[in-house]
Amino acid sequence: MPRVLPPILKITDESFSGLVLGQFVAAALAMLPTAILFGFNFPAVVALITGSQNESHQPGQITGYAYAANTCGAITTAVCAGFFLVPWLGSFRVVAVTAATNLLLGIVLEWRSTPRRYVALMVNVALMGCVFAAGCSSLFYDRALASFGTVLYWNYHRGPITLEEAANTEDIVFLKDGLNATISVSRRDTYVALKTNGKVDASNVDTITQILLGDLGAIFHQHPRQVLVIGFGGGMTASALSRFPEVERIDCIEIEPAVLRAAPYLEQLNRGVLRDARLHVILDDARNALLTSREQYDLIISEPSNPWIAGVATLFTDEFYAAARRRLARGGLFVQWVQGYSLEPSDLQMILATIAPHFIDLTLWQSAGADFLILARTESGSLDFSRARAIWSIPPLQEDFSTLRLTRPESWPVYFSLGDAEVRNLAADGNRNTDDRTLLEYHAPRAMVGKTRTAELMATVKRFQNGLLPVELNASETRVALEAAAESSLDLHMGRSAEYVRALDAETPTASLEIVRGRLALRENRIAEAITHFSRATMLEPQSAKAMYWLALAKHATPGDSEGDTLLTRILQRDPKNLLALASRVEFARERRDWLASAQAQVEHMAAMKVPPASEFCTLGGLWARAGNLASAEEALRAGLQREPYSYMCHRELGEMDRVKGRLAAAQENLEFVVRFYPEADSGTYLSLALVYRAQGHPNRAREILKKGRRIFPNAQAISRMFSH
Repeated sequence: MPRVLPPILKITDESFSGLVLGQFVAAALAMLPTAILFGFNFPAVVALITGSQNESHQPGQITGYAYAANTCGAITTAVCAGFFLVPWLGSFRVVAVTAATNLLLGIVLEWRSTPRRYVALMVNVALMGCVFAAGCSSLFYDRALASFGTVLYWNYHRGPITLEEAANTEDIVFLKDGLNATISVSRRDTYVALKTNGKVDASNVDTITQILLGDLGAIFHQHPRQVLVIGFGGGMTASALSRFPEVERIDCIEIEPAVLRAAPYLEQLNRGVLRDARLHVILDDARNALLTSREQYDLIISEPSNPWIAGVATLFTDEFYAAARRRLARGGLFVQWVQGYSLEPSDLQMILATIAPHFIDLTLWQSAGADFLILARTESGSLDFSRARAIWSIPPLQEDFSTLRLTRPESWPVYFSLGDAEVRNLAADGNRNTDDRTLLEYHAPRAMVGKTRTAELMATVKRFQNGLLPVELNASETRVALEAAAESSLDLHMGRSAEYVRALDAETPTASLEIVRGRLALRENRIAEAITHFSRATMLEPQSAKAMYWLALAKHATPGDSEGDTLLTRILQRDPKNLLALASRVEFARERRDWLASAQAQVEHMAAMKVPPASEFCTLGGLWARAGNLASAEEALRAGLQREPYSYMCHRELGEMDRVKGRLAAAQENLEFVVRFYPEADSGTYLSLALVYRAQGHPNRAREILKKGRRIFPNAQAISRMFSH
């Protein structure tokens, strides 16, 4: 059995907590706790350090006291710092405590010196007071910088904004130094993210990937009752699993308790899954849990962090997959997440080569966000969509399927990449990642900084692709799967849409197939061909609102053709709450710059929604403002900010409106918000804010904001002209 550290000793070197910081603190605290705990003769140690003579102590004895104090103090303070002080006080305050303790030792030594040096003593006292004040204040601790992954995201903003400005484009609503890592939650407009040591581990941008992780195995296992999830993260995968009614228990292994404390700030992602009685969180290292557990699971999902993080590669080893296989019940499935960015193709081959020997059937799937999912089965057999059809209409699941852009129960192959034979061919030249040779941990960091290598990875996978559908799929499912995958591919803007459509060339035309063909033609700007396909769909199925809707879009894309508006009107006469038609009517009027009609259409669009999101209120406010109805605009914008306090559009529009109305303090607040969180969004914000500062009698502040605007928008002539005056 491989040697595994108990969870209390599992400390990653990325964390600023643990032994690294503990050794730093030990330098200051080495003698004091030991002198108290072990009764060492502290004056003798002081005498050794200061060089003062004391005949009652032999030099060797004093040296022994010093070494013993240093050794025991280092051990004591390393443990205290890593497991108690950092989680309790936070790393910044622990550093302050360390500095204050160093100064306190200096004060003690100065006090005991002969003669006393009062100037040095008072200077040390003053410095200790300053350090203590700094530790208690937030003025010297930038939470945004402290939780910013400088190594990973230093060039994320390619414009001329500084590192500090880049870090402060997000608001840190939660920050906790945990036992293993520093965990934070950041917000910005509709964006929310969980970060581990500054690296994003979950966000609403990853919604499709993390829901797919939960749904993929649960769809292809006939009765998933007992489920294990490795890594809670943002909680989206556990939340997705909780929506399957037959799931009786979800065990979730999470090594860092601070992740669970962050969960309430991520409820828009995890939907309060921690309150689900079926969820059982295990605070442990995943390897320990698997090696010591006796549970049998129908489905195991492994979604650790990136393999270039120290220790994580051990969750991609031969021994780990063997342990996971032993914990699977008969017919069980294993799903492995693999990043689709900053990863060498050889490292993907290594992961596949390591997992392949443990499972009978492997398929590779790819989310819309380019990440990979490995679906490993313990038994071979055909795949079909009977289970997907049976549970398709369950409302909570339908919501998640809609998020995945699945238009039918047969749409799952839209995420399919490689079948079992292709996966094993790809893995054939890969090395094995084992506990005694964790090659992945040393190979993966090579791709961490620089090019994302996503295109290289995709090209490698594509070379091994042999078909659009899994070979295990029943032949009777082929046509419907291709058509459904084509629909979803168009919704997801994935690159294989044309391949799905070409595979259906010989099929008998139906309304749904003609709509798919027309949508592909419309996306490729073949407008006349698109109109032909949509018109044929309306003839094959005259009552199809979907066919009529796409025909309206194609007609609208034809210069001088006004039939698009007529078709939308016909759709809304049949179905007044058709959201697609209502949204298109707003856009058609906006393109005509008919702001009043667009605003009125937006009101109807929002009335048809169950719960309109904040962005819809902000859109309405902008339309009312352009239509000249400032009272309605302000009402809509403030309603938007109540729902989403970080909204760029609402703050920008309100800031300009407040400036025009002379409400300078409110205008300043809104415009400064935009400049901080969205510094690269709009050069006009800098002009407006400069005008506000000048109106307030602050010409220097106006000049500074214009200087910043000119730095970020060097080609904005309006800023340069105002700056020069």
